[in-house]
Amino acid sequence: MHLARTAAGNRTIELQVEVLPASLSLDADPELLGQAMLNILRNAVRATEGVEHPHVVLSVARNDRGHCQIDIRDNGEGIPEARRDDIFLPFYTTHKGGSGVGLSFARQVTLAHGGSISALTAPEGGADIRIII
Repeated sequence: MHLARTAAGNRTIELQVEVLPASLSLDADPELLGQAMLNILRNAVRATEGVEHPHVVLSVARNDRGHCQIDIRDNGEGIPEARRDDIFLPFYTTHKGGSGVGLSFARQVTLAHGGSISALTAPEGGADIRIII
């Protein structure tokens, strides 16, 4: 989360981590999955620009099917439903100066681990990028 916080620059942003149970483990490549999470966290932080009380939540837990569910949520504007599949395409970006490889990389890492990734609406009203492995 420290690296994600640096993406906020001088802005104050609340970053929260929730892992339930605290002893939860995941059989995955830590470097690849870590880079994928960092890419998503940076996007979440960027999405909160202009929000009065910005916050980003990283939550990890087992879902009802026993799979590891990772959600990265923000309270930014969210992702329009029509773009939710496009954001995972290589070189697709809506950010000025963005390369369009961050979420594509996250998708490839997720698929390589036998998982799925999707863009949803967060309870906070912004985006929720969900990975299930």
